[in-house]
This record gives sequence, structure tokens and C-alpha cells, in this order.
Amino acid sequence: MQMYPSEFLEFASVFEEVWDYLIGETLYDSELGCGTILEMDKNHEYLGTRFSKTPQALGVTKKRYRIPEDFSGDSFRIYVEKPDSLLLLSSFLKNRDEKERLRVANKLRSEQIKHFCFERGIKSLIHFTRLENLESIINKGLLSRKELEKWDSDKSPVFNDEKRIDQCP
Repeated sequence: MQMYPSEFLEFASVFEEVWDYLIGETLYDSELGCGTILEMDKNHEYLGTRFSKTPQALGVTKKRYRIPEDFSGDSFRIYVEKPDSLLLLSSFLKNRDEKERLRVANKLRSEQIKHFCFERGIKSLIHFTRLENLESIINKGLLSRKELEKWDSDKSPVFNDEKRIDQCP
């Protein structure tokens, strides 16, 4: 399975252990052709590769890529083919697809709220919360009560009221 460098960085930020599986994987560089990943330094700052001599790259046999600087463009691709790497990659793609689905659903809900407010002439919405919840809101954004109730009890937010007489938690 092929990945552009920016995709790989996103993947590796979720599954850091994938860096250890890169040795021996294939890398395609638009200037140098196909190469093999030979080494990864322990701090994941550099990726060392070897390319066969080609008409495009006479005399070039090795290249080091600096991470993340060289990973910002799409001038090369990494081919992930090892079973362990593929297992991690499939988990990553599943999570990314779920995040995208949630992003689209949230955008739709946001548009519905805007439309509702416009129809009724509502010019501003105000959210009240307890001070204890502020750090979580800053870091994670506003989440639904349903989502918050899934959290572990030690990380759970402080709810403003235990009884909702209006039946709308």
C-alpha cells in the first residue's frame, strides 16, 4: 500500500512503532526512482535510503531524508508492505475514516443549527459550563453529553445538573 510522506507522518504520529518496521520497505522518489529504506535513526529525524543507479540519477546511490522537513511535500511515496505495518495501517485508516465521518456529521449539524437560528432571528448562542471543565473544552472542544458519558469516571467532566427536569441532558 502506498502513502505520501504527509500521510505517513500522520500515520506515524498515531502509531509511532511503525517507524521500526520501515527498514526494508520501498520508497519511490520522483527524481531517483525506486529505492530501499536502509536505516532510521533512533530519534526518527533521518531516514536513510539506497537507490539503484538509473538514467535519472546517475551516480546517486544513497539519500537521507530529514523528518519532518522532507516529508512536507509529495515528491516521493512510501510503500508499506510488511504484515505488521499493514495491520497498523488498516487500524489507522479505519480511525481516519471514522474521524472524517464525524467531521461531516458535525458540519451538517452545525449548518442545521445556523439555519434554525437564522429562521428565528437568534443572533447569539451562549454555553455555560463549570470552571473545572474549561481545560477539557479548550483541548477537545464542545462534546455531546452522550460522548462525555462514555469517559472513564476519573476523567469525566463535572455536569452542571444531575436532574434534568426538561428531560434534555
